[in-house]
Amino acid sequence: MEPAVTQAVAHWMQVTVLERTPEAGKKILMSGGSRCNVLPLKVDIQADFFSESPPHAVRAVFASWSLVACREWLEDRQSGVGLALSEEEATAKLFPTSNSSKEVCV
Repeated sequence: MEPAVTQAVAHWMQVTVLERTPEAGKKILMSGGSRCNVLPLKVDIQADFFSESPPHAVRAVFASWSLVACREWLEDRQSGVGLALSEEEATAKLFPTSNSSKEVCV
């Protein structure tokens, strides 16, 4: 099963993002020191995520779309976002190659 966002993009559907603050995306712009850490290089579900949801629900979310699939979609210029990403080994995270969070929040 494909993620909902992939379905929406494939069918040119309109997506609405609801934000309660007056400046949508401000938290995204600030993540990673205004560079926007887009994805981690690896995930340890037990150590990295805390949720009130049952553990099997969290595992199911991550099983539905791997980090590799997320990265491929973000970097794919034809059927994805087309965002160039660079790995930062010191933080084990992926950032926009431009080092600008504005590239993520368009």
